Amino acid sequence: MIQKLVILSLLFFSTLHADHYSITPHEGLKPIYFIKLGSFHDQRNALKAQTKIPFETHILYLKRYYSLMSPPFDKKLSARHFFQTIQARYPDAYLVTLYRQPTQRMQPQVQEQGSFNEKSDDYQEGVAYFQNGAYEEALIRFDRVLIDEPDNLDASLMYAKSLYRLKLYGDAKDAFASLLKKPLNANQKHLVKRYLAKIDAKRRRSFLDGVVSIGVGYDDNIGLASKRKTTRYGGLELQNDTDKKHSTFGIVSLALSHRYRFDRFDWVSRLYSYNEVAHSVKGNNLNYLDLSTGLLKQSGNTMFQLLVGANISYLEGDEIAHNFYLDPKFGYHWSDQGYGYIGGSYLLNRTKYADDRDYSMRGIACGLSQSFQRLQAGVEIGVDTYEPKEDVRYDIDRKAVRAEGYLKYVINRRWFVQSNLAYMDERYNDLDANVGYKRKDKLKNVALKIGVLPWQNGWLSLDVARKINDSNINAYSYDKNLYAMQYHYRLKDE
Repeated sequence: MIQKLVILSLLFFSTLHADHYSITPHEGLKPIYFIKLGSFHDQRNALKAQTKIPFETHILYLKRYYSLMSPPFDKKLSARHFFQTIQARYPDAYLVTLYRQPTQRMQPQVQEQGSFNEKSDDYQEGVAYFQNGAYEEALIRFDRVLIDEPDNLDASLMYAKSLYRLKLYGDAKDAFASLLKKPLNANQKHLVKRYLAKIDAKRRRSFLDGVVSIGVGYDDNIGLASKRKTTRYGGLELQNDTDKKHSTFGIVSLALSHRYRFDRFDWVSRLYSYNEVAHSVKGNNLNYLDLSTGLLKQSGNTMFQLLVGANISYLEGDEIAHNFYLDPKFGYHWSDQGYGYIGGSYLLNRTKYADDRDYSMRGIACGLSQSFQRLQAGVEIGVDTYEPKEDVRYDIDRKAVRAEGYLKYVINRRWFVQSNLAYMDERYNDLDANVGYKRKDKLKNVALKIGVLPWQNGWLSLDVARKINDSNINAYSYDKNLYAMQYHYRLKDE
């Protein structure tokens, strides 16, 4: 009896749209889906519940009680998705299927690329919801457009993209695959294939990603001497070493990451190798290797990561130092374009080239990143504390406050420019025995990268970097410059 009342109410409601519905299927009639939920004796309770439903609903009066009814859905997938989101809260909710014979309406003119000249209000609202990260509302709007315009390529594409954003990868793949059967232009076809590749990567359990970089560098101050002839501090004039050494060298680096997805978490492993080779000044060839592995847990918009790792560095084949570290991080995605995190770090160092230089480090950092259409930006602020294992090391015991950020602008599909800025203020806790006061360093890094993407999985970049350390103790001041042309090749893109 209740279901009949619901259907009769739907039939009455549908007359507002000048459409004809039938309870039973007939040839030529299109199925349309609705969600009915809730039973309220007081209309005020229905209005209150209506504000908590994650999509638009209408209030219906059904013989002594009120109920909430969704707008029509063109695809059963959309209706089923929203039915599942509210079923736990409203166990009496259920799907209703009617069969619609739409009235004859004038169809909009179609452009050559298959898009309509005039976008409906539902389409414009859907785009606005999509841009603001409200993908459930966007899905409803695009679904509503497809009721009257099943061949609207723009709405079909946005519908598939909304499914992808909602992480309904199986349904999104079917929606994108069906688009390939329609008359798409070159840009639309490229976009659809790119999404299909992303979906395949998302649904894989194991995947590998890597970047290979090669380049050349020039360092006009390999000896770490300052360009300034003298440094003044506390009335003292300290003479600097102005006999700088220049060096050219090659750069070879490799970054690999592997992820395996279990049902409840991911296991990630990362390898990074950086090498400076063929220095024109002997004794400066550097090799660095870092390996880490650990747990990555994602739940909704939150992320937790716990990595353990080790790294080792060599100079001319002799080990300089090795480190063991722990790197936990907690992050939150407030949208697909915005991300924030807070993390800690703990490191144990073992120095090989000199005695009494072992130390430990504890740190905490937080960061934000945000992407826009062509602009990407991020910033991180952290505090690190270094503690020597031996009390005699006055040049290790210190605290460092650091801040770094980047800004990347995508000029077009092939060119981009990126700038990086970093600043670190180090304050030492003990007096320097040679000069009788505490050391203070201010380290600044400025870098500019101009890149071009001539291939799908590879790009070239020109990197210019300058590193300056202003220290109140002359021996630790330096000014270095680095110029490099690098080639990057991505093995597999997630």
